[in-house]
Amino acid sequence: MIYLWNVTTHGLLMQWSLESDIIIVDICVDRGKVYAAASDGVIHEWDIATGACVRMLKGHCRPLTALWVGNYKIVSAAEDQSLCVWQPEKLPVQGEEGIEKFYSFVPVKTVML
Repeated sequence: MIYLWNVTTHGLLMQWSLESDIIIVDICVDRGKVYAAASDGVIHEWDIATGACVRMLKGHCRPLTALWVGNYKIVSAAEDQSLCVWQPEKLPVQGEEGIEKFYSFVPVKTVML
């Protein structure tokens, strides 16, 4: 479950749930949306005003490990040592086709220090 709380009033604003076998590894809130990186390799996006799932971004073939949202971009990292840089303003909403055209896939080499 994901819970969104109002820290001023301590009231619960919204809650979302995913399938029981999915683990949320990172969460970002930006411009009225909640983004959750999950162990199924998908970024789940919800609209805070409506509580509806707006899109599910599928660009990785392994579980996600990190998420960053800002400057009209979404950057996700996964266990397959890859980064995806998404442009959310150009992404189709839930039910539309062609989402794979709107991200850049960047292979990353891990360096151990």
